[in-house]
Formats: sequence, structure tokens, C-alpha cells
Amino acid sequence: MPCKLSRLDDAEVLKKLARVSVGFTITSLDDKISAFLEVYAPPISARLKALKTLHDLGIPTYAFVGPMLPHFLSDKAVIRDLLDKLQTVGLTRFGLSI
Repeated sequence: MPCKLSRLDDAEVLKKLARVSVGFTITSLDDKISAFLEVYAPPISARLKALKTLHDLGIPTYAFVGPMLPHFLSDKAVIRDLLDKLQTVGLTRFGLSI
């Protein structure tokens, strides 16, 4: 299942809606881990790219990190990398579940 804007027209429709935001669940920054855990979901890299594109087009975006996987909880650098990466895509909101 691709995670992309099929056309810029799709984003134009979203921009016209009064109360819209687009978000994705993020389970890891590693596409291999996410592919293992979320077999039919788009790769994390595609989700992050879509969030950045939507943000750049002025559409509010959010990410939900959950469930928190053990590698996040056991290594502060991993969670820091995740939060830094999410910050670069320009999120409007962020959610976290432990």
C-alpha cells in the first residue's frame, strides 16, 4: 500500500477543508522493523516523506508513536533520533503511547 500523494490535486482538496489534519502512526525509524511489525503498512520513510510534503503545503500534520517498542525504551539515543526526525517533518501535533 503506497503512502504518497497520488496527485497534488489531492493536497489541494485537503487544503480547502476547514478542519483537516493528516497523521500517521510511527513505530520505528527503521523500514525493516516497521515492515516486520506492520506487514501491510507503508514504509516509515514514505510516511515521513508524506508528512513533510503535506506540512510544506500548509496542511496540519501529526504523528502517533506507539506502541513504544523496547529499543526506544532501552536507548535514549534512539528516542532522541526519533523525536529529532519527527521535528524535521514539521508536525503540528504529536502523540505517544507507552
